[in-house]
Amino acid sequence: MTKRIDYTKMRFEDHVRDVDVVLDPLSVDSERRSLGVLKKGGILVTLTEEPRQDLVRESGVRATMIGVRPDGGRLADIGKIIDGGKLRPLVQAVLPLEQAKKALELSRSRHVAGKIVLTI
Repeated sequence: MTKRIDYTKMRFEDHVRDVDVVLDPLSVDSERRSLGVLKKGGILVTLTEEPRQDLVRESGVRATMIGVRPDGGRLADIGKIIDGGKLRPLVQAVLPLEQAKKALELSRSRHVAGKIVLTI
């Protein structure tokens, strides 16, 4: 079953229970909340920071982090695909470097539908 949850209007933990996997791209304040919706034996996968293993053990679930390593060759290939018009990045805002603080605040607001670009 697929359930849509608008995080701007509701807390996911109030609407979801006993799930097998939580993919957490934020990890800011959602780790405890994510652990609470997993069923025993489930797994939390984070993208931004290592999960706290003490909390994981208490919850009876597993947790791991998936990270990536920069790869210049792959980034160049992606650049060629973008230049060729086959992939268009979604840009939310373009700001001058002097507004980096504003860009960071916008990013942290979690209301960004695309990338934030800083120009030099």
